[in-house]
Amino acid sequence: MKNALVTCIALIGTVLAGYFAYFYITPNVEVVNASSHNVSSFVVTLPSSRLDFGGLEPGEKNTIYYSIAQTDGYYSTMVVTEDGIELSNICGTVKENQIHKRVRIILTEAKDLTCEGT
Repeated sequence: MKNALVTCIALIGTVLAGYFAYFYITPNVEVVNASSHNVSSFVVTLPSSRLDFGGLEPGEKNTIYYSIAQTDGYYSTMVVTEDGIELSNICGTVKENQIHKRVRIILTEAKDLTCEGT
């Protein structure tokens, strides 16, 4: 009985370590609506992926993890505000097999798109 308990605890520890390691290694993009405007569409296109964050209310943020299997290129952002204004920006480079890359794209009050961690 004692051996089964030790084995179970070791298995749970291994699964949890793998889970957290996956999210540590996998790159992600976080988008932030730091404006007072509703966003009806927030899309970031990578060379081999399209990340659709949907709509964001003022002050909201969202994060999507993406595959490290990318071709070299850029983060291309397209935002459509609730009043129909389209904003776009190209920021930072995407390279194949980038581990733990973190990019943050922010819609500012001035309706600019700024990029961090690129």
